[in-house]
Amino acid sequence: FAHFIHSTGPSLSIFERHPTDSSIVLGAAVPSAQQGLWVYTLALKALEHPALLQAILAVSSLHIAYLQQAPTTVSLKHYHYALKRVSSAVGLPLRRKQVGTLAATLLLGYYEVISADHSKWNNHLGGSTHLIREIDFAKTTRDLRAYRRRSHEQRRQSGWSNSWWGLSGVSEDDPFSEKEESIDEDLIGAIMGQAVNYDDFGGINEE
Repeated sequence: FAHFIHSTGPSLSIFERHPTDSSIVLGAAVPSAQQGLWVYTLALKALEHPALLQAILAVSSLHIAYLQQAPTTVSLKHYHYALKRVSSAVGLPLRRKQVGTLAATLLLGYYEVISADHSKWNNHLGGSTHLIREIDFAKTTRDLRAYRRRSHEQRRQSGWSNSWWGLSGVSEDDPFSEKEESIDEDLIGAIMGQAVNYDDFGGINEE
């Protein structure tokens, strides 16, 4: 798991919104600017999602085996555990729509890429496509924006002064709320040449 956070994870994505500092010690506080998707967000998610955890262990142990020119027995064991747990998760209506299930499926596809088994990689990619279409990203976006609006209104009505408290309006668990409040949808719509409504983002056009 530590190898994934420090070595395998940072190489999974070509572009990361938050580049990771691999010198961070496990257990230490991670600045929000370094909370990468694979090495922080999904690594934490794996602690409560068995399929994702096993997929992470499979990919990282395969990486270790190749680096040490050792047998891949351990990674294959984690791979089969992950397959079994993904299969169970996909069979449960709520579990199949969790981001952790999607991430585990994508990691299994990445495992096959490393193993150079392109037929299985293609199968995992196909399964991921179905999961993406079922996850209601648009509703998640609307719910999050509604939550941010309610939180902002509560802070405004409470009469607390951010400057008095020394705060910038940024919530610890939602560092992007302040940035979202400054978005001018009318300006972006004028630039794009069409009306923009961020509450509609995340929908998948079947055509």
